[in-house]
Amino acid sequence: MPNYWGKANRKNNPEDWQLLANLAKGLAGGGLVPRSRFIFDALDLPSVINEMALETLLGNMDRCTKNYYLWYNPKAQTWTRIPWDLEASMGQDNGLGGAPGNLYCLLACEQWSSPLYCDSEHPQDLEVRTPWGATTVVGLNSYFGPGRGAAGGSTAQTGRRLLQGGAAGGKLLAEGNQQLSFPAPRGWDDPDRVTFGTPSPNGAPGSYNHLTDAVLDVNATRAMYLRRLRTLADKFYGPEPDKGRLRQIIDETWARIKDAAARDNAKWARGDGTRGAKQLLQTYAPGGQRPLLPGPQDSSKAKISVTKVETSGPAGEHYIQIANGSPDEAVDASGWTLSSGDASWALPPGTILPGGASAFLTWDPPAFKARKASPKGGEGLLVVQAPAQMMALAGPGQWSVKDAAGAEVSKASL
Repeated sequence: MPNYWGKANRKNNPEDWQLLANLAKGLAGGGLVPRSRFIFDALDLPSVINEMALETLLGNMDRCTKNYYLWYNPKAQTWTRIPWDLEASMGQDNGLGGAPGNLYCLLACEQWSSPLYCDSEHPQDLEVRTPWGATTVVGLNSYFGPGRGAAGGSTAQTGRRLLQGGAAGGKLLAEGNQQLSFPAPRGWDDPDRVTFGTPSPNGAPGSYNHLTDAVLDVNATRAMYLRRLRTLADKFYGPEPDKGRLRQIIDETWARIKDAAARDNAKWARGDGTRGAKQLLQTYAPGGQRPLLPGPQDSSKAKISVTKVETSGPAGEHYIQIANGSPDEAVDASGWTLSSGDASWALPPGTILPGGASAFLTWDPPAFKARKASPKGGEGLLVVQAPAQMMALAGPGQWSVKDAAGAEVSKASL
């Protein structure tokens, strides 16, 4: 499969890579199913949404192109992402406000500070050094690269020649020293566009994450992610960040270092932190210029209820449908409990219901997606794997939904 750079750690057995190739093509819009539906069928969305939100909360800047595992659940036939190597988190950066490349400008540039980091408009790298030369955002050619980084082939030879001759025509500076324009997201109006072989408009080839880009391009999953991010921000940062413990630590630290930072910047011109602090605390904060996060969630006003329990047909096709009755507000139902008689289960972290949408609980996701009649796979439905024991106990009766604090949200007789 063509790629920008790859290295295998064992013999090249094509069948080992086919599932991964199918995932990559589907996420990039090169598969048989449009991206807006593919991500619902191929990903363990609650897990992926939760991981994305936590990575953003930590400010992990080194996560777009590497430093994660992809795990395929053979029973559910879904993929999830597992992070590793998180030392470049919480604002740690050795190039604040400096030139891009190996020196990032975390907390000084929109590129690395945005909640949309790792999509095609907010790539990890403006410059990447490969075994055949450096690639930069200046004078970018389109897609290069042979299958899995192999050395042979005309594509590889052409790619090397172009990359070696396409070095930046001048120094690129990040926003800390010079304004770097970031275009509006390209995919929100056309989430099913094909991105296979498409570089970032402002990053080096291969420097953004197609999984993240797909999730953020689709309105429903973007709303799920932002709602989960707000929930976790409220939990760990406090519902009023300007008054919470983390803000207190930031203010105390800034008061101690700002004079020294100004003197350091006067000598070395590496930025004094002012731009980053303003962007972090004002630009993207609620009420700021670009407040991407939604407001606090009020569980007492949530309209989440069990609307259907299907127990006919093969057991693997049984499901419980829970619906969000609000047409506009995404609801984070992580840890919320569904119960009826002896059947009870808490929804996993990252279970977010977009406005007007439903989630379908089943113990056998592949069988559910293979149903002949709707609801089924290929329809862009949120499918959540539930314990087989819980599903076996599910049936007609009175169903209640309680939030994570134990407060009752709804009751329904089915």
